[in-house]
Amino acid sequence: MREILRDLVRRPQNGEYLEIRLEHIVTTSIRIHNTTVERLKVTEERGGSLRILHPKTGWWFVSFQGWDSLKEHVASGLRSVALLPQSRTGVIRGEGTEEEIRFSPREDFREKPLGEKVQLLFAYARMLREASPFVVSAVVEYRDEWRTVYFANSDGSVIFWEKPDI
Repeated sequence: MREILRDLVRRPQNGEYLEIRLEHIVTTSIRIHNTTVERLKVTEERGGSLRILHPKTGWWFVSFQGWDSLKEHVASGLRSVALLPQSRTGVIRGEGTEEEIRFSPREDFREKPLGEKVQLLFAYARMLREASPFVVSAVVEYRDEWRTVYFANSDGSVIFWEKPDI
C-alpha cells in the first residue's frame, strides 16, 4: 500500500499539495444479557480522505468508503481543484518523513477466538447476578478495535501506524 501511495502523491503537476489518509478498521462487539447473546458482530471498514490544495484556487476535500477507486479519486480531485474560484490560499511545505509505528501487545486480542470472549462475558454476567440477591439482571458488553492508518503527502511523507482500542 505504501508504494501505491508514494506513486499517487507524485501525480500533482501544477504545484498542488496532495495528502491521502486511508484507514482500515476491524471491530468486534459483543453484548450479553444474563444468559443470552444479544449482539455478536465483527465488522471491517476501509475508507479514507484526500485533501488537495491548488496554489491558485484553494482546497478540495473528499472522503470515501473502500479503496478500490483510490486512483480515480486522486485524478478526479486534481481535475476538480483546478476548477475552483481564484484564491490566495497557501500551505507551508516541509521535508517529507517516513515513519512506521507498530503496536506489539504482549497478548493480542485479535488472536483470541470469539467463543473465548463470549464465555468470559457469560462468566462476568454470572458473577454479577450471583454477587447479591438484589441483582436480578446483568448486561455485559465487550468491544475491541484495531485501526491501521496510512498517510502520505506530496512533500514525501509516508506514515503507517496501528492503533488498538479495547
